[in-house]
Amino acid sequence: SVISVFLTRSRQTPKVVDLSILCSHADGLRLKDDVLGLIVNDAVLSQARIIRATVNRPGFLIVSPELTSRMSSRTFTSLTCIDVFLPTHFGHLSSFRAPLLTEMTLRSDASVPELAPVALFDLSSIMSTSPALRAVTLERVINTASTLPVTDETVGTAVHLRTLVVRSFDERIFQALSSVALEANAQVDIELYGVQSLRTVGDLARDFISLGRSVTDVEISYANDRLDGLSGLDSLYEQEHCAITLTFGCHARA
Repeated sequence: SVISVFLTRSRQTPKVVDLSILCSHADGLRLKDDVLGLIVNDAVLSQARIIRATVNRPGFLIVSPELTSRMSSRTFTSLTCIDVFLPTHFGHLSSFRAPLLTEMTLRSDASVPELAPVALFDLSSIMSTSPALRAVTLERVINTASTLPVTDETVGTAVHLRTLVVRSFDERIFQALSSVALEANAQVDIELYGVQSLRTVGDLARDFISLGRSVTDVEISYANDRLDGLSGLDSLYEQEHCAITLTFGCHARA
């Protein structure tokens, strides 16, 4: 096949693994298993410079069931950007090492924190072993109910972010962000779907984001979050909640 010839000729050259493009070429049909097997395997992923497997609602037609497990516990020597959707029914993503990683976007379809595929411990480990990280987006992907603690050993070296976008279930996400240092003009947007303690979440956000900056605006609004299922006729989750937004100086929100 064309893909086989390309992989043979490219040898050890760092590669862009983009399942989104493959899906668009398949006219929306599910990618065949033999095609996915050529791409989502240990040899190709170990040479990846970019890994992209995003999802268009409704449906997960471009997501390989093996992607989560094959990324787990791996060292990526060339990876600089990862943007993947991790369906909860494909299992848990263990921490990986990517010393050249600069951009990381992880999303999932978790309706509750217990179903999210990345534990707090693993997120902390990934970030602390990726010193080049500058932009991070996390949406419904972090299991804030995970019991394995985040320790000083997993925090490691601080990463200096210029962009941080978080959509998470509650304020426990801050435990895994202890290795994060924000640049002076960092773009920060944190949205929590539920709060365990309203008294403490403001303090956590202020300590993490403000760096001496004061709250410039407070907004209370009604919000609805929904993800359609494969058929597009039903939803995997639909949640209504009251959102409290705190805006700090210099582009920071929580």
